[in-house]
Amino acid sequence: LLFAIFALYITLNGVVKFITYLNYKRDKVDRRFPVLCGAIFLIIYGLALFLGRYVDVNVMMIFIGVYGLFLGINYVIDGVFTVVPQQHKDSLKRRIRIPVPIFISAIIPKVMMDYINERLAVEPKEKFLDDRDHANVEIFIHVSPDGFGTIGHCDICIDNNVISYGNYDYDSIRLCESIGDGVIFVAPRESYIPFCIEVDKKTIFSYGVRLTAKQLESVKAEIRKIFENTYQWYPHSYKNKDDCNDYASKLYLRTKTKFYKFKKGRFKTYFVLGSNCVKLAETIMGKAGMDIIDLNGIISPGTYQNYLEKEYQRINGTIITKNIYNILTIK
Repeated sequence: LLFAIFALYITLNGVVKFITYLNYKRDKVDRRFPVLCGAIFLIIYGLALFLGRYVDVNVMMIFIGVYGLFLGINYVIDGVFTVVPQQHKDSLKRRIRIPVPIFISAIIPKVMMDYINERLAVEPKEKFLDDRDHANVEIFIHVSPDGFGTIGHCDICIDNNVISYGNYDYDSIRLCESIGDGVIFVAPRESYIPFCIEVDKKTIFSYGVRLTAKQLESVKAEIRKIFENTYQWYPHSYKNKDDCNDYASKLYLRTKTKFYKFKKGRFKTYFVLGSNCVKLAETIMGKAGMDIIDLNGIISPGTYQNYLEKEYQRINGTIITKNIYNILTIK
């Protein structure tokens, strides 16, 4: 059974990479050939595992064992950084972080939301709110109680403006809402959070980061670079206030959010398992060293939240505040 699951996982990773390649080819993204090579290799290797003629169980067990070994080493390094003070607290270091398997990380936001809701039922709500005045960037992880929202969503908030990326153009979505035109929007924080909670019944985990002036400028420069490759787009409710059945139209009426589409590049087409909200957040925060090198090619909001949560729990972690907003704490 383990052999079959592992082979299926490898094959599906190859299929995901191939879909990503097709999106890159259509959008004329540079340096897309390695993605195709990786996709072909994974698909062939996964099918070979299914046939069981070229790779035996012992080889597979060694592969899984090596992965587990590196995952354990990663946790040991995190433990060392917890007890040994950082020498340069003004520098966020980039390093390889081994992610947990995607089928585990995908359920992390939902599990954390249920855990928090259980605690909120018996503990004071003030315990779930930190002072955010000394954090100059926030990373939002959204989670809804049902549907696709249980997998989560990721935003960046800077200067009280929320930057979000997704397939918000409902006229372009296809393949069960997993692919569509990439849309990025900028919304005011004070109205965006209540909207998410009241309309979508979301729980939002907000992780606050204190960047140095140099890091903050690098992040803002990357944001400016991203928006230079966009043009403004308007949802249905911009022309007709009564046409507000889709998410973008509701958000526009409530917050006057500005929406943009990409002219070209890897974010021109949104793909839930490829160029998704976490990829954009990583592109921005990677300038401050807060990115996860995606060894498996797929990064879910749960993968990023797992990293953010560990950083918050570390004594000298890069996350200095954590706020939880839902229908109870927002009041």
